[in-house]
Amino acid sequence: MAHTEPRSTPLREGSIAVVTGAIYGAVHTLSGHWLDNVKARLQLDKSYHNTGTIGAIRRMWMTEGIGAFFRGCVPPLWGSAVYRSIMMSS
Repeated sequence: MAHTEPRSTPLREGSIAVVTGAIYGAVHTLSGHWLDNVKARLQLDKSYHNTGTIGAIRRMWMTEGIGAFFRGCVPPLWGSAVYRSIMMSS
């Protein structure tokens, strides 16, 4: 069953797809990047061995603040936003 609602212009639909794709890419990166930083800290920093995930999160928060969780976030954030916006609009 087809809808009878008139479609918008291709430019408007493409613009909406680009914006929603960029938002999706940004949220996707921000929601998982902090976990990757915790995992990397647990794997690479010998002082974090045997602390566990919750212990590592607590220690990172107390010593470095929120910046420790989102360090190095800009390049993947930019790449994911651009990639997802292109994928959603094509």
